[in-house]
Amino acid sequence: LKRRFPDVQLRISGALQRSGLRQEGYIAWVNREARRLGVEQNLSWLGPLTADQIVAEMQHCAAVLLPTYVEGYCLALAEAMAVGVPTAVAYVGGAAHLARDGESALYFSPGDVEMAAYQVERLLVDRPLAERIGRQARQVALARNDPIQTFERQMDIYHRVLQSTQPSTNKLPVSSSSGMHAQ
Repeated sequence: LKRRFPDVQLRISGALQRSGLRQEGYIAWVNREARRLGVEQNLSWLGPLTADQIVAEMQHCAAVLLPTYVEGYCLALAEAMAVGVPTAVAYVGGAAHLARDGESALYFSPGDVEMAAYQVERLLVDRPLAERIGRQARQVALARNDPIQTFERQMDIYHRVLQSTQPSTNKLPVSSSSGMHAQ
């Protein structure tokens, strides 16, 4: 991406685990890779951000990149969608259920750096595509998080549970504090 967009910035938020001048783990690895690739000037560590700061940061970026390997519920994708920022995201875990590829996000396989870069490049070059994906993502997020619809879905679940007269035939193991299991 740097060859095509020399001023591109990768801005990383989150708590920075630093101890004095010595950085350990993930941060040190990212900084070493940035130096090795000659992209140090294109990398910014933002540190921990408040919800308002996250929204402001997203509103000022052209795209969000989420190259995760493991994700239960991809909160960062949900946030980007709610803000309406076009996002390139690894197709993994909860992220796979939040958006549709080519409609409300662009997916790539976890670890596929070339495809991740390609998807980000598409969002940077094809502004009508990026705007459409951002707009659709926001519509999906607003519909998914509509308080009235959420309440109605939850009440429907409660109603169906309370009206159920058939006991379940599913027998799940129940764990006790003694480590014994009941069926």
